Amino acid sequence: MATFTTSDDLRGAEFFDADLSGARFVLPHAEHDSDEGDLSVFATVAPSYDEVLEVRAGRVARGRDSLATVTTEELAATRKNPDAPEHPETVLSCLHVILGEEWEPHRYAVRDLDAIADQAA
Repeated sequence: MATFTTSDDLRGAEFFDADLSGARFVLPHAEHDSDEGDLSVFATVAPSYDEVLEVRAGRVARGRDSLATVTTEELAATRKNPDAPEHPETVLSCLHVILGEEWEPHRYAVRDLDAIADQAA
């Protein structure tokens, strides 16, 4: 069994299909700083479409805010590639990958929404 303590920084961690049965989350409520963000616990039922859109809008807004302040120097900065440390990547090249990964689902969603609208017409 893994144990995480206050010295382990798990902020922003996401657990997908993880078996958390028997897990305990002990949060010191008196020391909780609401500016640091809240712990999000999702139920095992599927979220509604509106809930998905709300979460998505928040992520898009955070990305937009980050990109609005990025400098040319920051985009050119080299970072270690965790999958291939011998091949460092620039922030700009990583951004291209992220945008490419976002573009394809967007393209298919627009196509599907257009097909639904055509069927309804």
